[in-house]
Amino acid sequence: MEKSNYEELREKYKPSKVKVLFVGESRPESGTFFYAENSNLYKYTKEAFERFHHESDGNWLEFFKKCGGWLYDVCDVPVNSLSGSERCRQIELGLPNLLDTIKELKPKYIIVVKKGEMKKITFERICKEGYVNEETTFNLPFPACGRQNEYRDGLSEIIKKLDM
Repeated sequence: MEKSNYEELREKYKPSKVKVLFVGESRPESGTFFYAENSNLYKYTKEAFERFHHESDGNWLEFFKKCGGWLYDVCDVPVNSLSGSERCRQIELGLPNLLDTIKELKPKYIIVVKKGEMKKITFERICKEGYVNEETTFNLPFPACGRQNEYRDGLSEIIKKLDM
């Protein structure tokens, strides 16, 4: 899929008022994508929400949108196959756009999905913008490499805490 197709799909599910901004690193190089309903992030996010909500009427992405959820990726290009230093560089390049997006959307909550460099570069900077760790901003591991349950269970706790 072309980059523009990914972004069209992302925009299709953008709520008029973003309540919870999920911040991802980038769409995967493999071609899977949250809004194409074929990625680990989609699968385990959906599972976490379905623990509390069963009324998604078959179109879970529409339900996610109705809840005010939206996923924004920091990097414009897939970074999962890049070296660590190049990956960090791409995240840092995307940081100004992320901060502008946060200022524009004014989400009530932000969930950064990825530990390591994503946490160091984005999460800590978001907290400097007035978001409070474990109150209005959260950090979860990406649901892969054995961390799927940790992500799903952590997101379930957040959903419960925020009464989403």
